[in-house]
Amino acid sequence: MSKEWTAADRLRLVAAMLPGIRDDIQNGRYSKPGRPNITSLEHILHESPEVLEAYRGECEAVLEKYERENLG
Repeated sequence: MSKEWTAADRLRLVAAMLPGIRDDIQNGRYSKPGRPNITSLEHILHESPEVLEAYRGECEAVLEKYERENLG
């Protein structure tokens, strides 16, 4: 992901998070502490790049896991 946190970067990350949120909903884990939720997605879409940089490591880990498991 770029340091600018472009719209494409943000959408790629949101897309990577959606399956986990769906699984959390189906398995009764939604909104448990430490789990992403809809508010997490809103932050990714709306926060400034400077704020998102503080979470870069976590975001890259989510993205890498998703791409490894789904894109081969």
